[in-house]
Amino acid sequence: MEISWLHLVLLGLAVFRITHLVIYDKITERFRGKFLEEKEVVNEESGELEWLILAKGRGVQKFLGQLFICHWCLSIWVSFVFTGMYWIFPEITIILAFTLSIAAIAAVIDEIYVTYF
Repeated sequence: MEISWLHLVLLGLAVFRITHLVIYDKITERFRGKFLEEKEVVNEESGELEWLILAKGRGVQKFLGQLFICHWCLSIWVSFVFTGMYWIFPEITIILAFTLSIAAIAAVIDEIYVTYF
């Protein structure tokens, strides 16, 4: 199966959006809470309080917690899922990727706007 540049870009933006949704967005906070815990610590250099986010538990719970801390790590697994979906259900995957890509572009535009304007 040959993949076009457009499909590659759409899938890449979709992976970005799903990864961001899982790791950072408020809507998935309750889900992440099953795998992550926050710990308050004092920074030795500045003396300020800081929050550490750590993976909870053991086994699968800890593995998923570690994924939800690292967007680079999670994006690899999301990429595997999207690649498999693309090979098995290309039409459905591209529709999903197109929708998520639009949301990713909107998120980037919003971040630029909030940061610079």
